[in-house]
Amino acid sequence: MVSVTNCEPVLQPTNDCLTLNSNGVYEAVASPNPYRFVGWKTLFVEQTIPDDEQITYSIGRLEFGVPVYDLGPLYTSVIVGLNGLDLSGINPAYTNLVLRAEPSSVNASNGPCLKSWQMTYDSLNWPSFTFTVRVNDDPCGGALPINNVVSISTTTPEISLANNSASYSMNTRLTDLQAAMTANHAAALIGESLDYPLDWSVLGPQSAPRTYLQVVLPDGDYNGVADVTLSPFTAPSGVTAYYNTASTLTLPLFDPLVPLANNWTVNRADANHIVFLLGDMAPNTTGSITYSTVIRPGTSGHTLVSTVIGRTARRERCATIRIRCSPSLAISPTFTCRRAVQAACIRES
Repeated sequence: MVSVTNCEPVLQPTNDCLTLNSNGVYEAVASPNPYRFVGWKTLFVEQTIPDDEQITYSIGRLEFGVPVYDLGPLYTSVIVGLNGLDLSGINPAYTNLVLRAEPSSVNASNGPCLKSWQMTYDSLNWPSFTFTVRVNDDPCGGALPINNVVSISTTTPEISLANNSASYSMNTRLTDLQAAMTANHAAALIGESLDYPLDWSVLGPQSAPRTYLQVVLPDGDYNGVADVTLSPFTAPSGVTAYYNTASTLTLPLFDPLVPLANNWTVNRADANHIVFLLGDMAPNTTGSITYSTVIRPGTSGHTLVSTVIGRTARRERCATIRIRCSPSLAISPTFTCRRAVQAACIRES
């Protein structure tokens, strides 16, 4: 059984004495939340007592709206110290209690002063709420822990502040998507066809949701237009190809949930970018895609570099980059995580 402590709010500002009635006593009703109420626990008071003075307290119950003080000597005309008054002996059926405080004298300047009070009780009702967080992408990261911390506060004076906060730490679930691309020629003629086998794998340990491979077609003179034209292509089963005519110098945003947004299309004409949408991939899944291009005129002397970037909605371990280039090519591209680059030279006819 789980117990929680609930407190009655302070009835007056803590720097003032609570107001006495015409009989020179203070009376107030304590009413807990009845839902899953277990029983009363402790009465705490904040008071100022001059020498030779005192405040006596009585705990009663309400019967048809009238206070009845018949709970016995433990709760009748007693002194309440710093540790409070134990209320656990009161029958839990009495869910509405009455506090009566009677100072030994009534003196506004230096008499006994009751500043505030609270009654705590045990309950099986634990207020709660649920919230959702998203882990921001951090390429090449490890199992970054997520630390959730909650803190609560109240203007009511508390017995202890040590239980006002709690935390829960968990590790992110990781996967490892790898991609590698080659070309069937290290050197080629203008107008010749180049085939690009593209291999991918999900090494886990978790699945790779909303996975796609984004290819930037080669642009040897960096004018924003690809140096190759895509040949007709039939995607493998389970794979959908999308195309974009944006400049090769910028990487257009692709949303796997809305694949035709941001000017992506299923028409390959004049494409500078390709996306192969793989979907949700289980751990240890592998696959291969081969697409073909034709080298455009005006590319003599160019070095063609095509880039593929694998992306998934789950945070990754740093993927191993596999690069396959002709040994005769002296290129030094800059790589980032989950990226593989393949080059092919264009020779004069």
